[in-house]
Amino acid sequence: METQGDLLSGITTEITEYVEREILPRYSHFDGAHTVEHARAVIADSIMLARNVGADISMAYVIAAYHDTGMMDGRETHHLASGRIIMEDMNLRKWFSEEQILTMKEAVEDHRASGKGEPRSIYGRIVADADREIGNLQPLRRTIQYGMKNYPELDKEGHYRRFYSHMLEKYAKGGYMHLWLEGTDKAQLLGQLQDLIEDEAMLRQTFDRLWADEVKNQKYTSACQQIESLLDGEEDAIAKMANMVAVLHQAFGFWWTGFYRVSGAELILGPFQGPVACMHISYGKGVCGSAWKEKCTLVVPDVHKFPGHIACSSASNSEIVVPVFNGGEVVAVLDIDSERFSTFDETDKLWLEKIVKLL
Repeated sequence: METQGDLLSGITTEITEYVEREILPRYSHFDGAHTVEHARAVIADSIMLARNVGADISMAYVIAAYHDTGMMDGRETHHLASGRIIMEDMNLRKWFSEEQILTMKEAVEDHRASGKGEPRSIYGRIVADADREIGNLQPLRRTIQYGMKNYPELDKEGHYRRFYSHMLEKYAKGGYMHLWLEGTDKAQLLGQLQDLIEDEAMLRQTFDRLWADEVKNQKYTSACQQIESLLDGEEDAIAKMANMVAVLHQAFGFWWTGFYRVSGAELILGPFQGPVACMHISYGKGVCGSAWKEKCTLVVPDVHKFPGHIACSSASNSEIVVPVFNGGEVVAVLDIDSERFSTFDETDKLWLEKIVKLL
């Protein structure tokens, strides 16, 4: 696996330090599709592509770092604003000639997928292709995210119609998005995406799954913010557990949400919401005791298939248990049960692990 040092090999440290200090932090103020992580991904792809075609990697690096800085002036003309930012940055003249700076300006101006013509230089083609996040269903996710943010008046079906129209217009065969460099991994990924778009039934299934993921992420984002506010300044662990449980239970409508606290060799029932529950669980027993013993989150799609499952309620069909740590030792577990099978996934795991750290 290539390290950051390997990636930036051949680029003067003065340039990378300047970009890290002055340029990349600007992305923290932009939307979810134009984050620091996105900029770093474009940088990595740009350097790889530049090496493959024999282009100047320092120029490719700077172009990628600056390519979306114009988002500060709005999405529609951000490519032009990014070019202006490059031209006006006098620090770049320490390392690049006026001709190189002009080429870099033109490259960021040409990077948009909706551009009318082919990029004017190899550098424009490099950053344009690097900016195409095609893998891991990213075009679909970003289209859904953009729609949710900018068209809140639409219901789910309205969002799907907008989503489908955008997929056809931009990514389908004959769409306006192009890859300019041949024989790359992204060209293969684009072909796979175009095959998916042609199969509307499969595309709809994928949309429904990604839509549910985004709705869940929005709920967790809101719940996390509320919990942070409620717990701010509170010292009592039981009080914090009680409000954390209340927020999660009401936000998601889980069957049972609660804590078990470690006491000697067993877990003892703590604050919870839902039907009555088991009050004592032994170390290593059931899902809760196993999560304590293994010191890791357990996601159980079907509790009836879990060895040694403790059936506090026959209505529970799936479960997630998240350990709470203090000094490296488990001091409690957050236990959430659902009446539906396969309710919990990696999204729940990541969010709940983050949330219990607020205790």
